[in-house]
Amino acid sequence: MQYLGYFLFSLLGAAVFFVWWHVLLKLQSRQPLLEYRERPAVGWSPIAFYLAAIWIVMLLVYRFGRPTKAETPSIDLRDVQTQIFSSVTILLLLLAILAMTKGQTLANFSIRFSRIREQITDGVIGFLASMAPVMLVLLATSMLRKKETQHAFLKFLESDPGWTTILWIGLTAVVVTPVAEELLFRVILQGRSEEHTSELQSH
Repeated sequence: MQYLGYFLFSLLGAAVFFVWWHVLLKLQSRQPLLEYRERPAVGWSPIAFYLAAIWIVMLLVYRFGRPTKAETPSIDLRDVQTQIFSSVTILLLLLAILAMTKGQTLANFSIRFSRIREQITDGVIGFLASMAPVMLVLLATSMLRKKETQHAFLKFLESDPGWTTILWIGLTAVVVTPVAEELLFRVILQGRSEEHTSELQSH
């Protein structure tokens, strides 16, 4: 298991290096890193906006509501599954509300099945490119972190490093949470902010 982890980490490091090498080559030749694609505007839905705002406030209260010196609470597999279920439920609810907005299609939420291969490729490249700055920040702040305040997912992995744990945490951290945050921050909040800014500029 330990050697498998080293092997996977080495593969990840090689992929990150390969992506950043191509990024630097494109920057040197002044080529765009990604192809520009026009994104349709997302229609305004007050219900979706306020529901998203309430969800964000709840997450902030959970994150910062406990005392600073308090130890990170331990979790188990049921907690992870509950988090996935709640996130997917709110995600589907927000999508349903947005979909009921007049004139909206999946393309308004950047979901285009005709270009799914390109979207997956862009997502993988973005993930690999983000690993370098993330690892640098983790190294720079390693002295500031303590085991008592370690993320609950990492504690759970240390206590139960089995494949079931890895798969469920991977599903939460790599799939469900990023999709939910994309819908919350980029589609709903950023979309509404852009629309509001355009309205102000037109006056």
